[in-house]
Amino acid sequence: MEGGAVRPDLRKERYAAYLAGFFLLAVLVYAPALRGPFVSDDFHYVANNPWVQEASAERLLEVLPPLGEASAAIENWAPLHLILHAGAVAAFGENVLGHHLLNLLLHALATTLLVALLWRAGVPSAGAFFGGLFFLLHPANVEAVAWISQLKTTSAFVLAALALLLFRRFPIASGWVFLLALLAKALALFALPVLAVQLFVHRNRSRSSLFGLAFWSIVLVAFSVAELTVFLHLNAETPATVADSLIGRTREGFAIVGRYALMATTTIGVSPFQEPSRWVGWRDPWWLFGLVTVAAVGARTGWALAKRREEAAWWVWAAAAYLPVSQLFPFRNPVADRYLYLILPGLLGGVLLAVTPWARRLVKRNSVAQPAAVALAVIAAVLLGVHSHSQARLWNHEVFLLSEAARHYPDGAGAWLLRAEHAVRSGERDAALQALQNANHRGFDRYDHLLQSVAFAPLRGDPRMRQLVHDIAGDWVRRLSARGDLYQGELLQLAAAHLARGEREAAREAVAKGLLRDGPFEAELAHVAQVLARGAR
Repeated sequence: MEGGAVRPDLRKERYAAYLAGFFLLAVLVYAPALRGPFVSDDFHYVANNPWVQEASAERLLEVLPPLGEASAAIENWAPLHLILHAGAVAAFGENVLGHHLLNLLLHALATTLLVALLWRAGVPSAGAFFGGLFFLLHPANVEAVAWISQLKTTSAFVLAALALLLFRRFPIASGWVFLLALLAKALALFALPVLAVQLFVHRNRSRSSLFGLAFWSIVLVAFSVAELTVFLHLNAETPATVADSLIGRTREGFAIVGRYALMATTTIGVSPFQEPSRWVGWRDPWWLFGLVTVAAVGARTGWALAKRREEAAWWVWAAAAYLPVSQLFPFRNPVADRYLYLILPGLLGGVLLAVTPWARRLVKRNSVAQPAAVALAVIAAVLLGVHSHSQARLWNHEVFLLSEAARHYPDGAGAWLLRAEHAVRSGERDAALQALQNANHRGFDRYDHLLQSVAFAPLRGDPRMRQLVHDIAGDWVRRLSARGDLYQGELLQLAAAHLARGEREAAREAVAKGLLRDGPFEAELAHVAQVLARGAR
């Protein structure tokens, strides 16, 4: 829509019908994943997290401080994320079906809110419905919906979209909802620039709107200060896999754009646990494709802003949702299906608003155009649903996920780990050790997995295996020591790393410091102390 009056909302009854229909369809598409077990980060955030498993008023208060023990334990500040998981555990316990259905319900609600936003923006009702349907069924969203610990992604989108919808009537109250979205996942920050562009487009300079925008801005600034403080504390050193120059990092950022653009438009490249090559040269097609994409979207956004069209807000949505994973602040693994969950709605809205005027003219001239467009949209939705159903099957078992990731990224850490396990079973010790070395070079740093996994038991007496464990544990010691004053959980990690290196005195010192601190890891520290005592005897 061009600047001017804001379109009224649809009737609430229609949204209720959308929510019910989207939820039932999501259950059908995601059925293979509903019994899928806790996987990977699920143990970190949910199954083995004391603030989630031992929820109490005291524990829940402990998740709020940015530089608190809970944030250090999960290496992230997302207090609402942990509170939501604590509520889910209280309701469902270890029954994964309940956790999966909760995420499906949030996904259906997110889709319904997206339809509401598209309709309000000026997309025809059929276009808004199919835009929501494509979002519901897009295969890139399977990771965010089927992975239990990604409750933070679906809840952040729901809260951010709700905040945008509430702003018109409740500008200050919507700011508090925006804060909740940020506390679920920082990527919800996209909502503020979207809101600012919407106010600009509609020439909304009322006092209440300006006060509301100012309040949202204060919320984001305050949150960003806290979030950046946590990020710098937990990421004292730049990951080795990140380009070490500004030019290289910028080029890498464009390459990431290229990958996301291809996944969003074609679903090509969708994969669990993505591990694309991080180093890109001047002739790398990914960064060139990303550069062209940024130029095209930037030009279209500038045109829409000049014309004061609502379309501009949606392109800004996509850009702002991408910004946190653009390597502006480097971190490991910035390419992942789940990050597209918050980017994709902006792309859908931008495209739908761009083609709406053209589509209306075509329908007026050709009576066959509308039913043909609907038929094509239905076919596309079916194809997306079939693909997502196939992707959901992978979340039924972690082995399926690792195998699929290895198929897409044969040089990734996951692929090398699978090769190492196969080599051990085949009695090829040298090949197994070389594969583990390659996995480490690609970012694998789980020395505890090497020490505890049954698959690698035959290698533990080999001096090369002991040296590999020693080196990986040494990286942990260096990273943890760089953080300065450590929390109880961090001291437990430090003690375990020293113990893996055979540095028993340093491990005892870390255990002693940990036992002097308050926290939920006393039992684990006591266990390490017992291991050290038995070794002394």
